[in-house]
Amino acid sequence: MHELLRWLDVIPGRRWLLLGPAAAELAAAIQDTCQPAGVTAADDTLPLDASTFDVAILTDGSLTQAVAVELHRVIWPSGIAAAWVRGERAELEAIFRSAGLHAVQTCEIGTLTAVRGAR
Repeated sequence: MHELLRWLDVIPGRRWLLLGPAAAELAAAIQDTCQPAGVTAADDTLPLDASTFDVAILTDGSLTQAVAVELHRVIWPSGIAAAWVRGERAELEAIFRSAGLHAVQTCEIGTLTAVRGAR
């Protein structure tokens, strides 16, 4: 988890949304190391207002086009959408780009692939 947070390189004081099975564990790591303004963790997507979070991450779930679009919708302009999931780098990058995210990057972290993009 800490390697993912180092790779994301989010400045302190940001509002985070964490979705998926590892959300609670990642929330604890964020609280310990990132000095967030707030952290919302959920097992699944919630009805959330648009442009609510600085960072939105899917953890070890299934990254679909619909999930990527939702991550894009809930982050502020220039916010970060990310996923830490199983999948091929090129496929994950394509999903993020087709959701309208920019500056898309991927990185292998442990047995999962991390992907991030900006709104």
